[in-house]
Amino acid sequence: MFLIFTLHRPDVFAPDDRGLQLAVERLYEKSFTRSELDEFASQWSPYRSTACLHLWKSLNNSPK
Repeated sequence: MFLIFTLHRPDVFAPDDRGLQLAVERLYEKSFTRSELDEFASQWSPYRSTACLHLWKSLNNSPK
């Protein structure tokens, strides 16, 4: 996340991030292994950081 939020790198994807895993599973209604998720996210290159931001936002994790 340092690469996305501090260094502003445009093409970062963290397949081990549980939030991203949940968001992709909900969006595509499919479960992915780490390597499958990494390969799947390659289609979003060179804007994978932007995809991460949208995926995290889709979880709508507001405090209760």
